[in-house]
Amino acid sequence: MTALKQLGLILLILWTGQTVQSIFGLSLPGNVLGMLILLVLLLTGILPLGLVEKISDVLLTHLTFLFLPTVVGIITVAHLLGDNLVWLLLILGASLVVVMVTTGLTVQWLVRRREGKED
Repeated sequence: MTALKQLGLILLILWTGQTVQSIFGLSLPGNVLGMLILLVLLLTGILPLGLVEKISDVLLTHLTFLFLPTVVGIITVAHLLGDNLVWLLLILGASLVVVMVTTGLTVQWLVRRREGKED
């Protein structure tokens, strides 16, 4: 499957998440819901990994570029952040530590699980 078809498939799943969110008025953002739907489809095997693997690699390769609009948006409202900058930096630092620890523990668990299956 070409990368463009794979991107279309991922965008269709994200659109589905947006639609479900707007129909049911969920507080969970539609794009997050779409990614959860994608995760469930991949874990259950309904959607084989090969159908989205190529475009996923491309997107992960260019992930830092995809954060650029967010950074520019923050810069445009930087004057609003001035009074709370210390708190924001503390929250960002704590969040960074939590994400790093969680990611590390998850990867270690997955590696042990994979090694257990190979034995």
